[in-house]
Amino acid sequence: MKNLFIFLFSLMVFQPAFASDILGPNFHEVEKGELYRSAQLDAIEFKRYIKKHGIQTIINLRGAEPLSFWWQQETSVAKAMNVLHYDIPMTAEEIPHRKNLVRLISLFDIVPRPILIHCQGGADRSGEAAAIYQMIYAGKSKEEALKQLTFKYRHIAKVKPAKRYFIEKVWQGDAWMMANYHPCQGNYKYYNKKNSYCKEWDGEDGE
Repeated sequence: MKNLFIFLFSLMVFQPAFASDILGPNFHEVEKGELYRSAQLDAIEFKRYIKKHGIQTIINLRGAEPLSFWWQQETSVAKAMNVLHYDIPMTAEEIPHRKNLVRLISLFDIVPRPILIHCQGGADRSGEAAAIYQMIYAGKSKEEALKQLTFKYRHIAKVKPAKRYFIEKVWQGDAWMMANYHPCQGNYKYYNKKNSYCKEWDGEDGE
C-alpha cells in the first residue's frame, strides 16, 4: 500500500498527464451551471462533459500549442460542438503574469457559461483560476476558495507552492488586481522578473 501511494504521488507530481490516464480526468464542479475544472481531456472526454454539463466555453490554461496533438484535438472538438475556445499561457510554478490574469478575469466577465477551465493535470493552474472565480463571482472567502487548491484536486502545495501563496498572500480582489497588481515592479515570491512579459513591457497595461 505504501509503495502504491508513492507511485501515485510521483505520478501526480512528475507526470500529470499520465496520472490523468490512470486516476481519471480530475473533472470537478466548481459552481454548478457556471464553472467546471479538469485536467487535459481527450476528444471523447471533452464531448462527454460538454454534453453532460452544457459547456459553452473552454479556457485552456496551458496556452496555444498548434503543433501539439492535444491542442489540435481540443480545438477541433470545440469547433465541431460550437463551443468557444480560449488559450491563456499560465504556469504552475509561478504566480500569474499581469496580462494573463487580466485576460482570465476579462473572459470570466464576458464569455457564456458554463465554462470549463483546464490545465495539464487539473491541479495547480486550474485550482488557482477556480479559486479566483469563486472569490469574485460566488462571494467566497479566501479560506473557502483555497479549498480549490488541495489534495482532493491533486494539488500538492509543498511541490507547487506558488498558487496557494498567490491566493493567500497576494490576492486583494479584482479591483486591486486591475489597479495595483504589477508583478514586474513588485517584490513577490515565485515570480521571475526576467521573463519575457517584463522584458517586453511597453507600459500599456500598467505593468
